[in-house]
Amino acid sequence: MKTDNNQKIKIIVASHKKYRMPEEDMYVPVQVGAKGRKDIGMLRDDSGDNISEKNPNYCELTGLYWAWKNETYDVLGMVHYRRFFVEKKKKNKWGAIATRKQIQKRLNKSDIILPKKRNYFIETNYSQYCHAHNAIDLDTTRVIIEEKYPEYLPEFDRQMKKTKGHKFNMFIMKRYAVDEYCEWLFDILFDVEKQLDMTGYDEYNQRVYGFIAERLLRVWIVYNNYKPYECIVGLTESKAETKNAIEHAAKLLKNGNYNQVLQYLDEVKEKRPDAFYLDSDIDRSLGYIYTFAKIMQTEEQAGINNLCGLSLDYKGLINVGNELADIIAGAPEKLYGYIQTKNLSIYYMLVMLPKLYENKEDLINIYNYLANEYLNRNDLNTAKIYVNQALDLE
Repeated sequence: MKTDNNQKIKIIVASHKKYRMPEEDMYVPVQVGAKGRKDIGMLRDDSGDNISEKNPNYCELTGLYWAWKNETYDVLGMVHYRRFFVEKKKKNKWGAIATRKQIQKRLNKSDIILPKKRNYFIETNYSQYCHAHNAIDLDTTRVIIEEKYPEYLPEFDRQMKKTKGHKFNMFIMKRYAVDEYCEWLFDILFDVEKQLDMTGYDEYNQRVYGFIAERLLRVWIVYNNYKPYECIVGLTESKAETKNAIEHAAKLLKNGNYNQVLQYLDEVKEKRPDAFYLDSDIDRSLGYIYTFAKIMQTEEQAGINNLCGLSLDYKGLINVGNELADIIAGAPEKLYGYIQTKNLSIYYMLVMLPKLYENKEDLINIYNYLANEYLNRNDLNTAKIYVNQALDLE
């Protein structure tokens, strides 16, 4: 399986805007959905044999189709302008991006490199899709597979029942695998497109064929008995829609409008659930802001304003959480003193402690420690709350 070190590796970087790109020349920036749009100084997906005009529905797949049909290569890959394969995550996100040498090493042992599988845990690939998008998309896809590729149908059904899958439409493959996959994938998607009625779909769900392709990749991989190398995916920044939501929610929070924060973020979650995903919100800022606003709402209902009094800047509140985590990790016996210094309410602690303790036994121990501290100071009500929290976990 060892490959030629002189082989031509091209990894297209799908982008719709000017953006910093990796320095190695194997990374080829491609403007996706370029048809009818202003040139942004990179290769465009609207030359030669292309489906550039389908970009609102096919997303980065218009770039893949263009590269498959028009470029010369021995190995073809696809990544996104803010999402790349990395060997290991580093503080310097750009310095972590996989190099030619690293990719070559992996290709010497496997013909395909894919993102590590995402696990939905409590949802199957099918149920997660139905909750986030429209069930008819996958149902129509199944009909097409049954008609055109019936040998794949059992594997499609198996994968829809599983909780894991490769996301992002990212890969690096040797030429023969690219040809096989793209021939199969686009043949299915073009027929689904002929049958699927998207009337009433919002702009997000109109990206349907990109979403379907994410679910089909694992079907094709397993059916054809490929053993891909699974690579970490690193991000250089949060998604644009997520950054806009963070900015607006942070402004509402800073003005003390935490009820509006909750209402706004609930609306965002309903319209764009992907905005909250870790691969969209790399610092988990939306989740933090939502949590802080919820605590503030609960404290208000209890007639206190501890967290509001501490800070209305979500970054400042994150720093408090980080300090809390450091104390727990290094000197848990100082926890009670820190709680008093920062005037952290019981409502705050009951939300934050489970987030900071992964081990159940450790969480039980800290609840019991705090119960004793409050008991020693005759605060029986707070002590009882912590005792009950510990008992609930035993």
